[in-house]
Amino acid sequence: MTSETATPPPRPARALRLIGIAVVAGLLLLIALAAVPWQLLKGQIATRLADRFGAPVSIGSMTRQTGLSFHPTIEIRDLVVAQPRQAEIIRARRLAVRFAVLPVLVGRLRIESATLDGVTVRLARDAAGRWSFESDGKAGGGSGGQALEQLTVRNSRLILSDAKRHMTIDAGWSADARGLRLHGRGTHRGRPMTLRLDSGPVVRDRPWGFRIALASPLLRFQGQGRTDRPLAIGQMKATIAAWAGDARYLDDVIEAGLPGTQPVSLTATVRHDRPDWTISGLTGRIGRSPLAGDLTVRKREERTILDGSVRFAALDFADLASSAGRARAAARQRAIGPRVIPDTEIHFEKLARTDGTLRIHVARLIGEGPMYFRGVRTVMTMDHRLLTLTPLTISLPHGRMNGRMAVDHRTGDPKLSVNLTMTGARLEDLVGSNRIAGPIAGRLRVTGTGRTIRAALANAGGSIGLAGQGASVDRTLAIAASGDVLKAAGRAIGGSDGSRTSVRCVVAQLRLTPGRVDARRMLVDTEISRANGEGVIRLPSETVDLAFTGRAKDPGAIQLEAPIRLKGSLSKPDVQLVPESVRGKGAFAKAAAILKGLSTGNHRPVVTPIDCKALSADALK
Repeated sequence: MTSETATPPPRPARALRLIGIAVVAGLLLLIALAAVPWQLLKGQIATRLADRFGAPVSIGSMTRQTGLSFHPTIEIRDLVVAQPRQAEIIRARRLAVRFAVLPVLVGRLRIESATLDGVTVRLARDAAGRWSFESDGKAGGGSGGQALEQLTVRNSRLILSDAKRHMTIDAGWSADARGLRLHGRGTHRGRPMTLRLDSGPVVRDRPWGFRIALASPLLRFQGQGRTDRPLAIGQMKATIAAWAGDARYLDDVIEAGLPGTQPVSLTATVRHDRPDWTISGLTGRIGRSPLAGDLTVRKREERTILDGSVRFAALDFADLASSAGRARAAARQRAIGPRVIPDTEIHFEKLARTDGTLRIHVARLIGEGPMYFRGVRTVMTMDHRLLTLTPLTISLPHGRMNGRMAVDHRTGDPKLSVNLTMTGARLEDLVGSNRIAGPIAGRLRVTGTGRTIRAALANAGGSIGLAGQGASVDRTLAIAASGDVLKAAGRAIGGSDGSRTSVRCVVAQLRLTPGRVDARRMLVDTEISRANGEGVIRLPSETVDLAFTGRAKDPGAIQLEAPIRLKGSLSKPDVQLVPESVRGKGAFAKAAAILKGLSTGNHRPVVTPIDCKALSADALK
């Protein structure tokens, strides 16, 4: 009996069978994908949308509008996005979305076209900057800028309430083959406002141009820009033009932390590469102060980092205060009287998350009256509420002041530190008269704590020194300051002949302690006389109590020993020739007080020599 053994099929035949099975399986899978009943995934899709928006999502119905297709169209009706116990964020009567199936297999949703009908979007943000759709302080994510082939929007509205920007908007929006349009009205700080946004059609792989115009009595903002693809505003370039009655109103749009100012107008080119902004070709004006500059704004780890340059052809510091701020300052001045030391604020609570570097150049300082300080050039750096201006150069009519200034607000009240050296300056510029003229140098070292410059200096410690040699003074003035009564009377009767006398040195040393500035030494030493001063200036009241006594080096028969007093305030000094005890009394009492201050004969004081070089060096060290 013979046994027969089955012969296996040839290997090529088995491979062909396996390939056939794989092809059939693949075709069945593709058919299954093309015929997926997407409406059965309504719950999963609602969950994914809830994750995207950061709020619960409900869907009334979802149906497939196309047959077998790898690019199905799904219709969604009565979609609602709303936070619990809060107003709706989105309500859509009908959405029709066409998408590609195959990218879904790798976790990507590529929407090819969308039709939106009866969609209302309600957005709200509180004064702290928290949006209504944020959860645990974070908004839902989003790539921004789907690559659509077609977008159609009908019968839709955008309703915005933004307490941080002080704005409300109720706008209709639509889109078709002609483009996207968002037109509406609202309010800006309680004043009526209009908004117009017009763009080209939303078409995949095409650049997308747009125009925006925002107008209210407080602000006008216009922009025209372009993105590489539709709605991808995270990467865009635009030109903007803006006018605002106050920089704070412009900040309602750009949110850069701008302070209150006089009316501002600006034009610039901006580029946005999320999360960074680049501003170039900035030109404009704040009040009557023209400016130009460039700026880069970067966002890193919840901090804003600035880097740029600002150039003022002319700057009036008064332009950097709003009209309301000016009114408050004027009211304070009426209440406490005029002040010389500015009450400029130097605290940085609003800049707690801002760092960076600005290079600042002010070609010319302008103001209501004559300006002793003519220009400023500095590099300003902010690092976690530590502001430094270094190097700092302040130009004068002659010469300059060089050094640094810092405000440290990292803890407690701001701490102001100033260290400046004055070189190449002239006495005639400092006193405002050429009756005394010549070189003068200075040194200022002050540290104080306060929320304004005035408050910081009132709590300051430090020193101020002035010294000059080789000057000259009107001879009549030098004789009057010498206390030589007869010679001064002769000059007064005969008049000045314009002659001058040399000044060996001018020295002033002031010491600052909280609440006062004490004159350690004040003297003017000429070839014919010496005048010495002493006293105190009290802060922040700026009241003055100084006394000056003159001595002739070759005294005449009668010498005035009674000091000439400088009282009043820095803004309104009062020169007194008689003691306060007889002010307001009759002429005889005043004459008696003056005669009491006279000395004659051997009682006349002797002026001893001084070392001008050593005194000058001590004042400036």
